[in-house]
Amino acid sequence: MQSALTFFKASLLKLTAIHCVSILPSSISIYSTDFSLDTAQGIGYGMWIDFHIFVNMNNPGGLQVPQAQFPALNSQQRLSPNVPAGKGDSTKSRRKIGLTPGHSLMDWVRMANQKGRVLNGISGNIVEISKEELAKHNLVEDAWTCIRGKVYNISPYMDFHPGGAEELMRAAGKDGTNLFNEFHQWVNIDSLLDKCFIGKLKMDSVPGSRVRASKKPVTAPLLKPPETQIDGKISAVSVQVPTHEGPPKARYDWYQKDDAVYITVYAKCKNIAREHVIIDHYDQTFRAILYLDDHIYTVCLDLSAEIQRDIQVRVRSGPVNRADFILKKTKPGHWTKLGVPKDHNDELQHVNERELIFRKCKVHEIMQINHNTKVITCELPEGTVMHVPTGYHVYLQMEVDGALINRPYTVITPSLQNSEHTKQAHSGRFLNFMIKIYSDGRLTRHIENLKTVSNIQISDFEGNFDESRLKKCTDMVLLAAGTGLTPMIRLISQTTAGNLQKSCIKLLFFNKTESDILWRSKMEQLEQQQKSFKLINILSDADNAWPWLRGRVTENLLRQQLADLKPAEFINRLICVCGPTPFTQAAFRCAYNMFCSQ
Repeated sequence: MQSALTFFKASLLKLTAIHCVSILPSSISIYSTDFSLDTAQGIGYGMWIDFHIFVNMNNPGGLQVPQAQFPALNSQQRLSPNVPAGKGDSTKSRRKIGLTPGHSLMDWVRMANQKGRVLNGISGNIVEISKEELAKHNLVEDAWTCIRGKVYNISPYMDFHPGGAEELMRAAGKDGTNLFNEFHQWVNIDSLLDKCFIGKLKMDSVPGSRVRASKKPVTAPLLKPPETQIDGKISAVSVQVPTHEGPPKARYDWYQKDDAVYITVYAKCKNIAREHVIIDHYDQTFRAILYLDDHIYTVCLDLSAEIQRDIQVRVRSGPVNRADFILKKTKPGHWTKLGVPKDHNDELQHVNERELIFRKCKVHEIMQINHNTKVITCELPEGTVMHVPTGYHVYLQMEVDGALINRPYTVITPSLQNSEHTKQAHSGRFLNFMIKIYSDGRLTRHIENLKTVSNIQISDFEGNFDESRLKKCTDMVLLAAGTGLTPMIRLISQTTAGNLQKSCIKLLFFNKTESDILWRSKMEQLEQQQKSFKLINILSDADNAWPWLRGRVTENLLRQQLADLKPAEFINRLICVCGPTPFTQAAFRCAYNMFCSQ
């Protein structure tokens, strides 16, 4: 069996995320995500790794690895260190440095999360840093670096870095984003170096930022009113955008009628979808954020006059993808100009270069679902509409002890079946989170005290989960541990309703005790109603009354529980894994041994 193993981006779901293995007649795809929650030591560390394994059954041979891959075959980042390098590996593997005792990842987490520990080198103060100031700190004992617009003191981490201090010093005194993304894109840097955070790099010195559009008023519309109608409403005229290679391209035009303004974005990209569009409308400001492949395109304007709150959006795929925004005028009449561009208007940025936008949201509802886990429903600000795609996450942010602390969380559907709550979630105005509370978690102990109408800040979403996998697969195996259930909820909800029903969906849910099982009654009810859905609960510390499976994730256990599934060569199978880091690593090794042993 000849295989080509490639790895691709994913800053997705760092706290709750998805690890998927999709098995096709001629291919296997593995997505892997690790995360560990704010544990008893207060951990908030998470990571996301994506793997695609394409298997050519007709061409036997060794495991082949393309040059552009992450992690490197012999890198310390690999979950399975014994996987042999193949013939096609022409890249030089990064060597793992032997760390001295007491300097493992868990040692770092325990040390960094000790009460009162300050590691940023400036007494815990948070300040804005210029590029010039950053460049001064380039020594081992005084090393700062910037990653995704945030400056960290990395000197305390030198002895804990698996690649060694020499490798870490390559980013000292400068922006290390590209280097970080090359080798550690899956790591949740915000949690790993939380205590080392110094402040943000000044915006005018962030590398890769585009020059902002001038604030010259957008005057005469460039499009003539069209002659075609869609759903009884006017549609913009299509224009040709030249074909090109490389990153997406986008631009916008506008025209008007007496009662409405039409803004149309034309994009040359691989894919565009309605849930990849965020709208913000406050005062006379209109902002639309479009996720185009691995880039983000923004339209942001101070409009010439007031518009109504309801903004219609239509997204269409084609040779030239387009998104139409219909803005109804508060007062009918002719506008002499569209408005004045604001910062980032008509700007296309790579997702790693942009700065997240946080919105002040209200806690709408809180439901306690077991002894230490809540479902919290948040209402977005008036004028904001955001549909978070499956497999993506947002950041929740609160001020803690004078500093802004944020953590990534998966958005869930409030029910496994259609309900009023589910319809509410589909409106794009409410977001639901399943959050496990830890008494010494830096953020969750404050989330526990939230009340309805309390405020919490929520960012726009991040991620790159390929939802087409759900459409292609014919059956699914879901392996979840603890709150690793959260991304599975969206997958279960989508595939047990609508047009994505599968021949078999098996959820193996691992927990410590019976009281830790989340949404047990809901899942058992779904199992009774959906013949394709099968729930298997497995406990590692069950009492004597527990009559079902006990243990942890092992290859033997998985083989026993998956023995009734059809052979992989005859179906398209998607395997999704989510849980704490040790669980995800173990599950990945099991999947690798079961499906890639040759």
